[in-house]
This record gives sequence, C-alpha cells and structure tokens, in this order.
Amino acid sequence: MGKFKTTTTGSWTERRFVAPTAGANGRFAINYRVVSGGPSGANSDFIGIDLIRVLGPAPAANTTLVLMHDSVNATSTAKRKADRDSMRVYLSGLVGGYDLVTFDTNSALPSLAGYDRIIVQETSFDAIGCRYLGATARNNLTAWLNSGTPAARKTLIMIGADLGYNYSRANTGQDLNFAGQMLGIVYRLDNADPTPGTLVGERIDAGNSRNIASPVDAGYYPDGCGLSNGSYPLYRWVNQTVNDTLAAIGRYTANYEVRSMFADPRYFTGGSLLPTLTALINGALTAVNPLNNEVPMVYSLSQNYPNPFNPVTNIKFSIPAAGNVKLVIFDILGREVKTLLNDVKPAGNYVVDFNAAELSSGAYFYRLESGNFVETKKMLLVK
Repeated sequence: MGKFKTTTTGSWTERRFVAPTAGANGRFAINYRVVSGGPSGANSDFIGIDLIRVLGPAPAANTTLVLMHDSVNATSTAKRKADRDSMRVYLSGLVGGYDLVTFDTNSALPSLAGYDRIIVQETSFDAIGCRYLGATARNNLTAWLNSGTPAARKTLIMIGADLGYNYSRANTGQDLNFAGQMLGIVYRLDNADPTPGTLVGERIDAGNSRNIASPVDAGYYPDGCGLSNGSYPLYRWVNQTVNDTLAAIGRYTANYEVRSMFADPRYFTGGSLLPTLTALINGALTAVNPLNNEVPMVYSLSQNYPNPFNPVTNIKFSIPAAGNVKLVIFDILGREVKTLLNDVKPAGNYVVDFNAAELSSGAYFYRLESGNFVETKKMLLVK
C-alpha cells in the first residue's frame, strides 16, 4: 500500500493491505502522529509518507502479435506509415490487446511461444531492406504454426499486396515451402485488378464487395494468386473467378489456420477496410460443398440441421440448372445479417456450413434465390 517512516532514525518500511479475496473491495485509513511534526516542527522533514501505491494483479499477457515493416527506414517511409496507421485505427477493436513489433529482412523475431494469433502486415514493393520476412523469421513462423494443436490452434494473418510476388515468385525472397505449403498460395499475376478495384467475398464476407484504389503514392500492386496444398478462396478479384487469380486465400488444418490477403491496407476506400479486416481476422468460414454428382430435377431448400443449433448448422439446397445462387441470413426484423453465398454454381446438390458464432441467440431466417426460385425458412440459434 505504501512506504512509511515511523522514527527519526528508522528507515522507510512498506506497509501492506491485502484484500481477503480476489476482486474484493476494501477501505483503509492512514493515521499517524509525529512528535514535533507539522509544517514548522523539528521532525517535519523526517517522518511521513514516502509514497502510496495500489497494487493489483499483473495484466494478462497479450496473445496477439502484430508484425509491421520497420517505419524508420528512409526509403518508402510515407507509404509504410500510411499502411501502419490504416491498420492501427481498427486493430484494438478487432483483437483487443496486442504486441507490436516492427521488422525488416534481417530482423530476428521475438519468442512466439505465448501467442495464439500473429498478424503480419507488409507494404508492397517496399525498400529491399524491409520488403519481406527473412529466412529465419519465416522458419520461426513455420515452427510456430506447426506447434499448434487441435485444442490450441494457431492463426496467422498475412496482409500485403506483394505476398505472392515476394514469396512465391522467383526472386531473392522466394520460399516455396512457406508460400505453397504453409500459406497455400501460388503467384499468378501482378496488378491483378486495375484501379479502382474490387474484392468480392467468397468463403468469408460472402457476396460482399470491398473497394480499393491506387493510393496517392501510386504504389498499387495487388497480386493475384492461385491455390495450393488444400487452400481455398477467401476473396476474388471482381474481374476474375474463384478458379483464376484470387485476392485472398485461406488454408485450414487441424493445428493451425492461415489467411492471406493481397492488398495493402492503404488501398481501401469508402469504408471498406474495416469490414474486410473484420472478415479476414475474425470472420467465420462459410463452406459450400457439393453433396454428390447427381443433377436434381427441381429447385429445393431444406430445413437446416441441427435446429435449434449452437453455433454451427448445415443448410442443403438443390439447383437443376447452372446460375447465380444467393443464400442470405436475416434477423427477426428482416435485416440482412450475413450473406453465405452469392456466386455462380453449376447444377447440383449442395450443403453450406453456417457458423453463427458472431450472432446473438434468437430466431433467424435464411433465403435462397436462384433463377426464378425463391424460398425462405426459419432457424433458431440457442447459445
């Protein structure tokens, strides 16, 4: 609680008040008498209170580490800081507390043992000295991902327009194991979507469009990448398909998950950065898989199963002809809360895995639209 001196010749000693239980409230009073004390007393300079401090439990360690390019490197400083500032506006709201470490190509990473999630933000076509993670740092991240377990999975978020260019293309930073095996990406194309460009959500942020444009520094190099080692599309460029060059790619294993987006934070316009980061960092995956090879005769939408559910349920539907399929979730007031699917699908029978972890308990509706077919059903989320 504080340090006190009780005699003219004694030393300062600490006195403590300990709450009986964690979180308990307590009151204390300080009452002391000094002989010949007071403002003009002979002992006024020798006896009294040195300090008061209230001690609580040590704050919990952060479990998210954010790695960003070294902002003091003289070259490309302005665009690097623009990316950093664009990210930091929203990071606390998305991940809570986090540790921030800057890096260049020669940096040694801190110990990663205490982190569950790592977010790496790279600025495209940056100064060569800080353009990408060095070989040792990449090996450290690979080992960290592989240290995950089904009960304590690791999540790596990679953000940067030149991720494919830096790690998958033949150059000094090429690392085909890190790019192809761990991230699940293969470099296809530089400047994959002309400015202004648009990302369209696939397995996250499904069906929603997020806008980007060339920034004032003209450093506009959004990569387009293909899939590798069981990865899947998260966002596609509006002028490409999910089978072509992609804007963001994910890879999921029993022990870890990686999500990579090929656009710099400062590219995003019209309020698109926050929903994109929200989906990339926290968005639940939407899996859309064919049930079999049969072609149905009629359109149909099945009741979700299980129902009630918490928080995952399956929705099956059938379409007898190829066409755009839109599957949307609404709340009880009819407000759209999530688009699960908004893409062209061939004729077939499908199942959608819907994870409602971010929604509150209650009744919801899901509506399927394809061709002239529209059907709506009700489901109940109970947490």
